[in-house]
Amino acid sequence: RGAGLKMVYLGESDIGPVPKVYASGLAMLPSDILHTPDAIEQAFQARFSIAYAVAALYFGVLVRPRASEDEWLNVGIAVHLAALFCKNILGNNWYRFFVVDEVDEMTTTGAKGVVLNSVRGVDLENEAVRRRAHLVVHMVERRAGADVFKRVARDVVGEALSGKVLLGDQDSVPGTLSVAPFLKHIRAACGTELRGIVKWWVHSAGVPRFQCAYQYDPKKHQVEFVMKHDVKFPEGKQTRDKNTKPVSVGHLAVRVMEFEGPHENNLDLRDMVQVTEFPCHSRRAKQKAVKIDKELTEDAPISTPLPAGSPVQWVRVDPEMEWAKELVFQQPEAALVATLKGERDAPAQLSACQGLARLPTTQGAQALFECLKDRRLYYRVRCAAAGELLSFAIPDLKYVGFHLLMGFFQEFYVHSDAEGGHVKQNDFSNVAEYFVRVAVIAALSRVDKAMAEQACKFLLDLLIHNDNEMNLYSDERYLCHIVQGIGRLISTLGTLPDTLLVDVSSQLDRYEKINSVLKRHDGLVSLAIHETRSRLSNQEDSVHLGILRLEACCGVSFSTQKSAVDGLWRVSRPHLREIGTFLGVIDGKTDPAMPSYHSAPRIRLYVLGLLREFAIRENSSLCLALRTTSHVARAICQRLLILSFCDPDPRISKAALDICTIVWGRGVPVCFLSDAEVDVWKARVEQARAAQAREELEKSAKRPSSPASEVDPPSAAPAAEQPKAEQPTTISPTEPPAIPADPSSLDAEDLVFLRRAYIQFANATPQTQPKKKKKKKRVPDGEGREGLPKKKKKKKDNDKKRKKKHKKKHKKKHKKK
Repeated sequence: RGAGLKMVYLGESDIGPVPKVYASGLAMLPSDILHTPDAIEQAFQARFSIAYAVAALYFGVLVRPRASEDEWLNVGIAVHLAALFCKNILGNNWYRFFVVDEVDEMTTTGAKGVVLNSVRGVDLENEAVRRRAHLVVHMVERRAGADVFKRVARDVVGEALSGKVLLGDQDSVPGTLSVAPFLKHIRAACGTELRGIVKWWVHSAGVPRFQCAYQYDPKKHQVEFVMKHDVKFPEGKQTRDKNTKPVSVGHLAVRVMEFEGPHENNLDLRDMVQVTEFPCHSRRAKQKAVKIDKELTEDAPISTPLPAGSPVQWVRVDPEMEWAKELVFQQPEAALVATLKGERDAPAQLSACQGLARLPTTQGAQALFECLKDRRLYYRVRCAAAGELLSFAIPDLKYVGFHLLMGFFQEFYVHSDAEGGHVKQNDFSNVAEYFVRVAVIAALSRVDKAMAEQACKFLLDLLIHNDNEMNLYSDERYLCHIVQGIGRLISTLGTLPDTLLVDVSSQLDRYEKINSVLKRHDGLVSLAIHETRSRLSNQEDSVHLGILRLEACCGVSFSTQKSAVDGLWRVSRPHLREIGTFLGVIDGKTDPAMPSYHSAPRIRLYVLGLLREFAIRENSSLCLALRTTSHVARAICQRLLILSFCDPDPRISKAALDICTIVWGRGVPVCFLSDAEVDVWKARVEQARAAQAREELEKSAKRPSSPASEVDPPSAAPAAEQPKAEQPTTISPTEPPAIPADPSSLDAEDLVFLRRAYIQFANATPQTQPKKKKKKKRVPDGEGREGLPKKKKKKKDNDKKRKKKHKKKHKKKHKKK
């Protein structure tokens, strides 16, 4: 409001690079400000990041949520507007694949299921929350219409700027957004009721799953379509989720492609299992069907041909992507090949490639190879075809998929034998060809063991003859993919021949020297080299581990640090002596002799997440090692407790406290117990074992005792056994204790304070208890029911009740007689 700052991002011009111009209230910046001009992958990410930051200024700063339950709506609208902006500059196919990727991530990563209604504060930065919130807003926009959604969003921003209430009640605060008034305004604009479906997605963590199949009936000249509708829940969410029933609001679009054109059909979601018959609008044409079969088969017949006289070429479910769902729909091979050749929609071609990979035949491999060579197709479809060709590299098909991938690369990116047979110079001016080239390399690196040595030699040849002198773009990520591919093939083979091992080691040394002279932007090539070296040698290399520790703390970007942490995790495996290394990454200091750096919150959360996932496993070696009285366990416990109470970032504190509660429970950690308390604890464990043995013998006991099992964490002595002088005092959670960050500088008073603080904080965390069902208060008609129709009072049919009573009496008298 009032005087503000306007930031304008300009693209490339014929004059030259765009200069940075700063004026009063105006800043003109180039669009590649977040990446170098020679980058390719970062260009797509940077444009979306800038668009999301601008959208979050409106929906998040200017327009605030009306209540805590409405925070997800601002996040979803901001992501959706950023995606629509990128759709205008990157194309419609980019947006459709963006939605497809988010749906795939939500359905495949079941452990990240979230309930939007219960998300608060810091959790909104989670990628799973953003993904689900955006998909809900996307479904609202698809049902209401793009024009209606933009008009309502414009009204919301206008209300915040003018200070007048346009949406909701007059008593509401202007500039705030809530779900109910937002949907009510959409319903007034387009007449579509969306409260039912939005309520299901907001209060549930599940994802709808549609299992479909169809069959052509030549007698009735109809298509029999069967659909089963259920819900897929994340792990551990089935029992706690209230909405266990599937979505029963709306309809599902089914498009049947016939010879004479497509025909739309709508399927109402009434029952969980539905059988519907769709009439065919095309005539039976056997000759025409035979011609199409010949075009599809070319030389060899297809294993699952279309029925004779069938006018159906293929069927698509939800072609306009109105649902965020998991679709299980397998069509015949002929229909998939026809979709790949005749359908113009890129997501449909992607699903056809995935369907052909489930039916590995020679004809399917040939169809994917033709798709890979067709430069008119969207590059993501060609990349998918390259990846799915790996499913055809099996002994039953004589590794036809591997040979097709090798033939494609040699045809387009390698000189002929007459010209020397070397790899061509890098030319990444065609971005689509660059992504296809990288996809083929990634597919070749995942071949079977029988072809792994040949693929490793081919990738090594690419590494030897790589020439990026005349290329305008950086080849850092391209080299990173090649080196990582060699590392995967080394893991597949296990042991390399001596000559191949010498060649690989020499090339890794060569590129390591090049990287020491030419400083790369992200340092990804160096990390890929270290990762491959760790797979070459079975023994730990001290120099290699030192480089990984330095990159983990002082990496240029998050991806660099993440790769280094993954390398440390894989090479050293989290033994007790290496936990200090990972905690040092959190501090930005893995060695006392090296200077300390400020680690970014993302890498700190990532390291704590790795430790938590390893500790939460059953009979984890990390937990068993930390539940001891050794000095190493004591130092690690002190460091985790300092992070729990003294770190300014609440996310770091929460993650560290979760690890502590998983390892040591809610009592005093074992390493903090005195010698007398350790003796008492050992005696209690022996008593518990004896009591457990007696329980197994006495099966007829009515009331079995509840001793501590051997698997339970020996976290603490009981409160009655603890000395009275060490009772926990009241500590304010908002005022963290002033304890030095270095554990070596802690004295006895600090250790006692940490012990007391941990007991209080661990026991203050809410435990999962079954919620009591609250009785719903009766709401009188017209009060608290905004936008809902008034409930009609049910009239009692007294005459019917009297007749039923009279019949019962008459029957009783008749029986007595």
